[in-house]
Formats: sequence, C-alpha cells, structure tokens
Amino acid sequence: MLWKRGIGSAVVTAVLCGLVLLWKFGLSPFVLCALVPGAVVLVASRVHAMMTAQEIYLRLLAVFYNELEARRFIKQYEPVCQQKLSDRCRRTLQAHLANAYAYAGDSEKALSLISSLPIPEKKGRVDTQLLIAGNTCIYKMMAGDVEGARAAQAQMAELLDVAKREHHKISPNYDRTYQTNQIQLDLADGKPVDVTLVREELSSRSNTLHKAVCRLLLARIYAAAGKRAEARGVLKEVTGLKGDVVILAQARALQKELQAEN
Repeated sequence: MLWKRGIGSAVVTAVLCGLVLLWKFGLSPFVLCALVPGAVVLVASRVHAMMTAQEIYLRLLAVFYNELEARRFIKQYEPVCQQKLSDRCRRTLQAHLANAYAYAGDSEKALSLISSLPIPEKKGRVDTQLLIAGNTCIYKMMAGDVEGARAAQAQMAELLDVAKREHHKISPNYDRTYQTNQIQLDLADGKPVDVTLVREELSSRSNTLHKAVCRLLLARIYAAAGKRAEARGVLKEVTGLKGDVVILAQARALQKELQAEN
C-alpha cells in the first residue's frame, strides 16, 4: 500500500499536481477515471525511484477502478481530499471518493459527499449539477431507494433540458448516464429492457469496475427476461473477480439464485 509504505505525502503531491494539469489543459474534472496529460517528475525523499504525477495518480485510481479495492482506495485517497484545495480540484477528488464509498457499500457517506460538491456560480454550474443528480440516482438505486433514484432521475432530465435549451457546454457522458439510469429504473419497475445500450456501454468501458457494472446489469436484464443461460454466462465474467466492491457480492448472489432455479 502506498500509504503504509510511508509515502502519503508523495501521493498527496502527485494527485494535486495531476489535477493542476487537468485544469491547465482544460479537461473535464468530472470523468470517473481522469487521465492526466503530460508528466510531472516527482522526487520524494522516501521513494527510491522517481515517479511522475500522472503515474502515481493513475496508480491510486487503479486501486479502486481496476483492482476493485474500494476500502483500500478510500484509506489512501481520503487524506488527499482533506488538503486545502480549489473548488475545481475538490469536485474531481470528492466525486471519486463518493464513488468509492458507494461501491464499498456506504451509500449514506457517498450521498453526503456527492451532494456537498462545490457548485460554480457560472461556468460549469449545470455540468456539476448533472454530475450530482446522475450519481445520486446511481447511489440511491444501489441502496435500494427506487423512489429516491426516480426523483434524482427527474432532476437530471430537467437539467439536460436546461443544458440543451440554454446551450450549456456539458460532457456527452451525461446523456449516456441518464439512459443507463433509466434502464435500471425500468428494470426495477418490471418493464422490458433492450440490452443494446448496455452492450454498447460495456464495449466502450476500459476499466474493470465499469465493465463489471455493465455485465451485472446485463445479467439482471437477461434474468428478468427468463434468459437464465445468458445471465449465467455474463455473470461468469464478474464472479471470478477479486475485490471488496459490493457488486461482486451481488453478482454471486444472483448466480446462486439462478443455479437454484435449475
């Protein structure tokens, strides 16, 4: 662990440097797995080799998004969020942290973090509000609060309408988030769901966490449609993964349920 090896201060420095680059080059601060362009050489007295800010930042994010170790990520990442930060940097950091808490099974903490993101007065205001509404919907669905998720989805629909009507520049990912969230809600309501969008999402995702999320959703859609063989086939790609994110336990529970029906 980075923190246990005594380079916590190096991690803080690396992440903050990475975020400065994100700001300088004008990239969106809301992407779940931000990529930092360029490299910043980091010399730390407690580290025998030099690492770039990009390498350390991505390595830390990979603990959660690729190794699926939400609790370990929180332990290493939370001290970074406790530093004095600009609002723009805090939005990026806090969004990742909220995500980690949600997938660690602490929806209450995740909702608290996402709802308290600093909202810009002008530029980026609608973008931030969309981030909050979209993630709130996801976290509430994960917590089993379908009505709360439906309310957040309605708010997101209104914000997307405002963005289009007033020509706000927003990330195209928000339309996809809205559509995926609607699939989750339709599934919870027992409505028939088309798997096309979920398959497209699966093929477009690069990290392990989001691929697992898409596969679990696919399996649930197949199971609801009575396609148990297809559901079991998709679940094999998830149940073999290691980590402490809650979707792994959910996938194994669904797999056990499908096996019991044979």
